[in-house]
Amino acid sequence: MPINTADTQYGDAQGTVSIDWHTSEIHEWAKDLGVPSNYFPLGISFRLGAVGPQQEPVLLVTIFAADKAMVGETADDIIRYVEQHPSIPVKQWDGRASLADLQKYIKRFEAVAKSVKIIGDTKFVPEEE
Repeated sequence: MPINTADTQYGDAQGTVSIDWHTSEIHEWAKDLGVPSNYFPLGISFRLGAVGPQQEPVLLVTIFAADKAMVGETADDIIRYVEQHPSIPVKQWDGRASLADLQKYIKRFEAVAKSVKIIGDTKFVPEEE
């Protein structure tokens, strides 16, 4: 279960992503996707598959969550857990969402990607005027 990096079919562009929740939206989204309350959601993946011009886009969502009995009940408990363990066991739940759900569950979202098949790991620098 590779969950540490994003990957698409061809991987033409790759980069980073950053998400801000309003407050506890990842917990609400996890609940709506059927994650049991004894699991603490720690990560999310969403994928937009190939869609045609006449189709409503569907978001495929995966929530990664850890068993509270194993890692602790609170964020502070989990912080202490990861300070003492090199990895954290998670289970995944898959579901579907609409693009409107992004607005419901996510406060801010940014994805940045570059054409790695063309420039590889070469870094961007500001063009001199």
